[in-house]
Amino acid sequence: MADPQYQNQKAYEYGKALGLCGKGQAALVHGNYKEAFDAFEEAMKLENAEAMFFIGVCCELGMGVNVNHELAKECYSLGSQYGSINAKQAIERINQNGFWPATDQTRQNFRNALKMQIEIQGNAAMMNRNFNNSNQSNSTKDYGACPNCHGTGRCTMCAGRGEWKDNNGIYHDCSICHGGGQCPSCHGSGKLR
Repeated sequence: MADPQYQNQKAYEYGKALGLCGKGQAALVHGNYKEAFDAFEEAMKLENAEAMFFIGVCCELGMGVNVNHELAKECYSLGSQYGSINAKQAIERINQNGFWPATDQTRQNFRNALKMQIEIQGNAAMMNRNFNNSNQSNSTKDYGACPNCHGTGRCTMCAGRGEWKDNNGIYHDCSICHGGGQCPSCHGSGKLR
């Protein structure tokens, strides 16, 4: 039988790491790089896989820390081993296309994409909560236009192109729609059901 005190400690650490990772993401979106890096670093010590990914991004783009591609790749590798899909995709991107350029534009692009992702997750949670609170069991109810794409069905990050061009003229898959061009909330339908 597992030690209940040990299990409680691990649950506390897991929750604390999630909170720190969320704090770091919010700080990153607002351009508070040092605060973000410090939060991710503390969450990484608690073995949070997404914090490992974000430390890698900070090292790759020079946010709150000097650019260090070697350390970035190490963090992505560690995050991937701990189960971060984002970290795994970062390693694949680096192996195929190299590192992102550590420019103000790339940092801003990443912050915008992260902000959009946070908004999408928040909207999805709110919709799920509203759906669960409704008394209707009809799963085909039409809830109207998708609030993320405003009914267009296109990814708002890349305007439905599925890609973005960096300062060197190299095209990359959109990090929100993963190259598909469709809104990730409504899957291109423009409506939520």
